[in-house]
Amino acid sequence: MTKKQNTELEQKLCEILLQEVYKLRRAHLEVKPLSRNDKTGLEITYGKMYESPELSFSILKQLSELFGTNEIDVDDYSYGGCETCDYGSDYGHTIQVYNPTKNWPEV
Repeated sequence: MTKKQNTELEQKLCEILLQEVYKLRRAHLEVKPLSRNDKTGLEITYGKMYESPELSFSILKQLSELFGTNEIDVDDYSYGGCETCDYGSDYGHTIQVYNPTKNWPEV
């Protein structure tokens, strides 16, 4: 995947996943290639300090349409921060998209 393709894909993902949250500070998004057993695809990790961004059926449906696959797994994660103020915390989701048929240059 070229840097330009990656940037365009990340922009689309920001529009779907982070919506207004991305405009706020302390939000992040990471996209990387994924290869497990006989499946290829990508892993999307996105989160925010203090609270987890929204993940709904509507968002998963948009991802399914964007990548042309129904093979999507979701894991939640949380890392606590400071005991008194939670500074440095990170809450979010890791989404594995397997065998995409659209918007993935390696298909």
